[in-house]
Amino acid sequence: MKYIRIISLKVVLACYCLLSCSQYKNNTSIAIIGDEPIYDNVINHPIVENAIYDELCRIYDIRLEATREYVGLMLLKKSAEENFISIDSLLASYCQSNASLQLDEEGLRKRLIDSLFICYDTRIILKEPIAPIVKIENALIHEKGCLESKIIVTEISDFDCGLCSYMHKEYSELLDRYGDRVKFLHSTFSSGVSPSSRAAYAAGLQDRYWEMADSLFAMPVAADSSAVMGVAMVMGLDMDQFIYDYTSAENYELLMKNNAYLSSCGVKRTPTILINGHPLRKPDDIDFVDSQINRALDETN
Repeated sequence: MKYIRIISLKVVLACYCLLSCSQYKNNTSIAIIGDEPIYDNVINHPIVENAIYDELCRIYDIRLEATREYVGLMLLKKSAEENFISIDSLLASYCQSNASLQLDEEGLRKRLIDSLFICYDTRIILKEPIAPIVKIENALIHEKGCLESKIIVTEISDFDCGLCSYMHKEYSELLDRYGDRVKFLHSTFSSGVSPSSRAAYAAGLQDRYWEMADSLFAMPVAADSSAVMGVAMVMGLDMDQFIYDYTSAENYELLMKNNAYLSSCGVKRTPTILINGHPLRKPDDIDFVDSQINRALDETN
């Protein structure tokens, strides 16, 4: 019963958040100082909208987990009844038949439920929250892929972030797969300006940004000045120009401003993946990212 109450509370909060998002667009008064009303447009800011979206995503994940659990139980019950046995007997029989898979009891139970989803043509149609548009047209952006495509995938990451390094390899595979149909963008975001971000920007001024970025993400640890100089030399860059651009106070300031700008747009974590400006709630799930790119392509065709 406690679990049910928690779910109900989250659903109420979701409804509240949805209403709040709607009210932001209606110029509704939200406070009064004396006789002077304060309207919601003063808090209609990308940071606020993205914070609300994050909460809606957390609520969605709770509801999705609860839905899967309930539907899974109903599928087990349906299959057990059709075989004239109990759910416990159904699970025991399945575990015995699949003992060679070397999965624990919970793993086998999940595998059985997954198979029942297919067997009974079961789909969960719980709607995901609608992501706000994150507008970063003034960010430092580097392009690749089909530059004329209406489908734009933007990767915002930090060269010194372990998860970003791992996911960049995954995103690169998507670039190879969809590069002739999708426009890929990349921008860096972090709390400061690292040697890596300075090196990538400097390499970009010689039209070698992506090659430098791939090399930096492939490093096992965050690169220092010595390491990025070594990469630049291996790449065959004009080293005099590279050192000038790498050490430029003006370029350093541009990168600092880019971090501040992205933060003001509502970006607050790395990696962030945008598809046509909409942030994905699971940027670290490559299958999910892949499915969303496919969906965007299907909607365009």
